[in-house]
Amino acid sequence: LFPYTTLFRSNAWLTTDAMEHCITICDCRVVLLDAERAKQLQGSVAELEKAGAVGILVYRSATPPNGMRSFDGVLGSFERSTTPLPKVEILPEDPATILFTSGTISLPI
Repeated sequence: LFPYTTLFRSNAWLTTDAMEHCITICDCRVVLLDAERAKQLQGSVAELEKAGAVGILVYRSATPPNGMRSFDGVLGSFERSTTPLPKVEILPEDPATILFTSGTISLPI
């Protein structure tokens, strides 16, 4: 769906500031949220876009907050499209997942 996408998996109990920090420093292009995190980050849309996010998607939500889109709706638009998806070369050294653990030495505490 989104070429060169890095997945950020966060601790669901992070504060809004900590979650926004983690998403912005790991260069996420697409942010996939559940409804609870979407509500928590609804005031951060502009900051996430400024950091490079091109899609903030909410799964299992028919009415995501302003500036966010339904994951199912986006996925459905690709399923109905007759335009082929772009071919993307993914290399072994391309990041796919970034995990912030309790030992991370940055903002999350």
